Amino acid sequence: MKKITCLLTSLVFAGLLLSTSALRAQASQNVIDDLIEFAVLTDGANWYTPWPIDFSQNPPVPLSDACGWDGVTCNAAKDEIIAIALDSNGISGNLPPFCSFHSNPGSITSIKLSKNNLTGPLPDMSCLSSMKIMNLDSNSLTGQLDPVLATLPLLSFLDLSHNQFVGDIPAFPNKSNVFIKLSYNDLTSIPPSWNVFRRDISYNRVKLDAFPTTCDIESPINKCRPSKPFLLTRQGNTLSAIAAADSVAYITYVWINEGTGDTTTLTGTELFTVPETGSYHAVATLGGVSLGSESITVACPPGNIAYVNGQAMGNNDGTSWADAFTDLQDALALTGICPNITQIWVAAGTYYPTTGTDRTIPFIMKNGVGIYGGFVGMEGQLSQRDWAANVTTLSGDIGTQGDDSDNSYHVIFNNNGLNSTAVLDGFTVSGGKADGVGYLEDRGSGMFNLTSSPSVTNCSFSGNSANSSGGGMLNLFSSSPSVTNCSFSGNLGYQGGGMSNESTSSPSVTNCTFSGNTAVTFGGGMFNLVSSSPTVTNCTFSGNSAAAGGGMGNQTSASPAVTNCSFNGNTAGNEGGGMFNSFSSSPTVTNCTFS
Repeated sequence: MKKITCLLTSLVFAGLLLSTSALRAQASQNVIDDLIEFAVLTDGANWYTPWPIDFSQNPPVPLSDACGWDGVTCNAAKDEIIAIALDSNGISGNLPPFCSFHSNPGSITSIKLSKNNLTGPLPDMSCLSSMKIMNLDSNSLTGQLDPVLATLPLLSFLDLSHNQFVGDIPAFPNKSNVFIKLSYNDLTSIPPSWNVFRRDISYNRVKLDAFPTTCDIESPINKCRPSKPFLLTRQGNTLSAIAAADSVAYITYVWINEGTGDTTTLTGTELFTVPETGSYHAVATLGGVSLGSESITVACPPGNIAYVNGQAMGNNDGTSWADAFTDLQDALALTGICPNITQIWVAAGTYYPTTGTDRTIPFIMKNGVGIYGGFVGMEGQLSQRDWAANVTTLSGDIGTQGDDSDNSYHVIFNNNGLNSTAVLDGFTVSGGKADGVGYLEDRGSGMFNLTSSPSVTNCSFSGNSANSSGGGMLNLFSSSPSVTNCSFSGNLGYQGGGMSNESTSSPSVTNCTFSGNTAVTFGGGMFNLVSSSPTVTNCTFSGNSAAAGGGMGNQTSASPAVTNCSFNGNTAGNEGGGMFNSFSSSPTVTNCTFS
């Protein structure tokens, strides 16, 4: 008898499990009925992306699980609707009566139906107690705004802009975490104690004198419907707001990250650095009055390549040659928020670390990103470029062109733990002048690697100068880059005119030429100091000069391996025209010529 009872109990329990599983496999009938009613009221058969419903049946019949339909989010049990997101989907007609839904409308947290063709007044929304985000902008909704909107307890984002609402604005609570956008309607009055922060009611018919705070300064506007007060522009991961010239000095911008709700307040033309991809609002206020807001979406380009061409005339968003960035810094900044970007292709031309005059701003390479020069600006394959014919220059000649007194201290400065996945390939690096007074500003003018070991290939370092070490390149504190097929010419340094490797920095230098470089003291072509022992293979040192070690100077336990190299025409004021070794430096020199 006990066995029979246990068996029956097990069967009943299993049946319950099967019943529950079956219930959760498909949306509940209430959810189905509510969504079908929504589709019928809004001409669902003619949406741009319709739900899989057979509208020829009466009533219409769902053809798949309603909780899996486009833009629909349900709870785990599939008996409640959590969110509806159907922006830009050709939806027309009236909004459904959400409070008549059978599947607990109080569970809905988000409704996004912007940029459709919805008409008529807003339905009763008093039941939407969990609503957080409601975006109905850019429709043709009419009527007055229901005061109940201001009582929804969890509402944090409401956008009813670009509709045809009239009358009074409800008394929304003055909470800093609630963003209200009601611009481009026909609203005429505001509630007492209206807080302009995170409220946009521009382009309505509200008079400025209705505001509790009036302008302190002479304003070019007298209504909340001014001419567009500003434009948003994007460069890499920075956004800027450009205001009307007669008010720019007084305008304050509140940048709002729509995803996180974080805000940043800036004034004038200060740049806003984007911390992540997503949508951003900039709300402009003048004398405490909201002038309006503009939105912009920062998204990562498709694929893994960002394009740079100083002559590009398109959107300048880096997505193609036609729409390439015009500034290499914008592409580098983009890699900080777009991990999919692993290559930057740069067309022939000259690029500067800054468009201003700040000498401390360099280019900075990044791990996992290859920066490639030598393109015409139309190639589709990396192998199609020609860096010899299409010279691509990274220049420190900022400020007054041709006057090196205001040049960048470093054209490239890597102080971020780079490894070989950081690649520079196909560039000329010139015009760095490290003559600053600080320890880091008097050395490494072309490229300064500090505890960084990138890969540098097919590059030319010329016309750089440093008051201390490394006119062309300085590798310091265990920086051991791979340097291949590069030339160092006409660089000047106190030591290591072409390249200086110091403090256990041992790069691999292959197929490179060092010519016409000058050092005041040691190592006109290359200087190796304090246990720095690079591997130098198939290289040529010619016409370099220094007080000691015209071609190469090795000092303090620096013992490079030098193989298949030629040293010719190098000179020294004191000793070691070709190579000078001192203080326990014992290089290994194999199959090399000195003349």
